[in-house]
Amino acid sequence: MEAGTRIVVHIIAINRSAEVYEHPHEFRPERFLGTRPQTYAWVPFGGGVKRCLGANFSMRELITVLHVLLREGEFTAVDDEPERIVRRSIMLVPRRGTRVRFRPAR
Repeated sequence: MEAGTRIVVHIIAINRSAEVYEHPHEFRPERFLGTRPQTYAWVPFGGGVKRCLGANFSMRELITVLHVLLREGEFTAVDDEPERIVRRSIMLVPRRGTRVRFRPAR
């Protein structure tokens, strides 16, 4: 490998590895309840000295907004079929975006 070669951790490969998660292609958020992920198995903000500076703020904001939305209404999927995943730069994303319907609580 030449000096200056860029090395990137393929986070999607880790997240979809059966060595890390049982049934990795299934949406199972409960897999995180009551346990901590293996070291380096969940790295949404990178790590070490180059870890995202906004990581703590981002997580706090995410928890706050999600709490308010879940308290104030209900989300349901717009489409019955799973969304096709496509590559955008180094990210894998839903092809058309994930579409949900929000119904405010009465």
